[in-house]
Amino acid sequence: MPCKWVFIVALAWLMAQGPSVVPIPGTTQLPHLRDNIGATQLTVSDDELMALTAALDAIEVRGERAPPIVMEWNGTEAPDV
Repeated sequence: MPCKWVFIVALAWLMAQGPSVVPIPGTTQLPHLRDNIGATQLTVSDDELMALTAALDAIEVRGERAPPIVMEWNGTEAPDV
C-alpha cells in the first residue's frame, strides 16, 4: 500500500490541472477523508506541475484497462478523436 502522501500529492496534482478537472476521491474511513481534504492545503507550483506531469508521461503504460468482456459490457470508453 503506497504511503498516504502519494494520494495527497496525486489529488493536489489533479486539482492543479485547472477548473475543468474535478477529482472525486472516494473513501470509507474518516482518516482517509482527512487526508483527501489535506490535499487542498498542498500548493503545486507551475514548475512542480510540469515536473510531475513529465515524470508521469514518462511511465510506460502496459496492459489493458480491464478484460475485454468488461470493456465490451460497460461501453464507457471515449471514442477516438
